[in-house]
Amino acid sequence: MQNCLTHLLSDYSHGGIELLHSLVRPHRTTVSALHRQGTLVVLNGTSSSGKTSLAVELQRVAPELQLLHLQLDVFRAMEPPGCWSADYRNQAPLRLEALCRAMNKAASEFARCGQNVLVDHVLSPAACRYMLEDLDRYRVLLVKVECGIEEAERREALRKDRKSGLARSQLASVHAACSYDFEVDTTSRSASELGPLLADWLRGSPEPEAHIRMQRSRNAA
Repeated sequence: MQNCLTHLLSDYSHGGIELLHSLVRPHRTTVSALHRQGTLVVLNGTSSSGKTSLAVELQRVAPELQLLHLQLDVFRAMEPPGCWSADYRNQAPLRLEALCRAMNKAASEFARCGQNVLVDHVLSPAACRYMLEDLDRYRVLLVKVECGIEEAERREALRKDRKSGLARSQLASVHAACSYDFEVDTTSRSASELGPLLADWLRGSPEPEAHIRMQRSRNAA
């Protein structure tokens, strides 16, 4: 037994690492070969605009699209109390970047493994820039989720997990830096009405024209 172990260790020291790499690489190649790169569908709108309801409905009416739902709220739930308070104002830019890039990384890893992802986001100009930087090699479709401010504030008041005034504070910036491939208005139309429309559009395999335009503008700047 000792001789066998000594022999194995000797082999390892004389090229065993290369052998291990040769065993691991085919597995990774196989995963890539079996799954095409997934599509990222970004739903962008203010808080309480109806993004989450739309995402859930889209998953329900289009199960064949196999859309995962990646929510900004899930990442925000990891934050400690007071994370964005005035006491930590100087850390806000760094925390925003970390939050956005973590979401982008999670979404891109799912897509790299062939998964389609609904990214439920609020894209400020800075967040939009991080998206363009991090997802430049991925197929990204951008969907504008619009809602009249009065209706958004009505919904906001009914929710226990939203600070009053959040939707209004995001209104001026959320669409300022983005172009879109598809638009929905949830002011007077429900998720059950809009979900099938969005599903039909996605089934048509649309081209990511908005993302391409935005990348070209960024590269030309």
